[in-house]
Amino acid sequence: MRFTDDDTRYQAILNRDPQAEGEFVYGAISTRIVCRPTCNCRVAMRKNVVFFDTIAEAVEHGYRTCKRCKPEQSSGWNKSREFINKSCSMISRRAINGEKLNIDTIIAAVGVSKWHFYRMFKNYTGLTPRSFYIQCQLLQENPVDTTPLPEIETKRNLKRVKEILNLYTNPSSSSS
Repeated sequence: MRFTDDDTRYQAILNRDPQAEGEFVYGAISTRIVCRPTCNCRVAMRKNVVFFDTIAEAVEHGYRTCKRCKPEQSSGWNKSREFINKSCSMISRRAINGEKLNIDTIIAAVGVSKWHFYRMFKNYTGLTPRSFYIQCQLLQENPVDTTPLPEIETKRNLKRVKEILNLYTNPSSSSS
């Protein structure tokens, strides 16, 4: 367990660290609301934050659950992340199998509008679906390393995904 003291827990909240998900929840004393460490709500000042190991413990102390991150639910609270992960795996599977990219089929499978799909895909991955498909093909054709791509959990760990993709596509730029 990495998040043993309050300082590391608060830093995880500030970073919206996906590794902290499920390790603890935190409550804002001023509003009596309990949130996940990855919640997109405004973070309370350190002096107004109290930590709990479970949501049940927080509710027992009189806190109510956040309506945005829904800490009482085990999954399904971040629909965007779920459909982006699903679409990324579908696109990479097509690239690996040598199949043609059909965006309309993927959009139908995830169940969102085309505009919303493109906007959220670019927002989470920093790439268009076509660019992601090409990157996956390049990785398949020329694997530089066996480093797996990290799961896209939040926008904050997107930088690491881009660094790995850049390493694969531009190996000469990393040696400078």
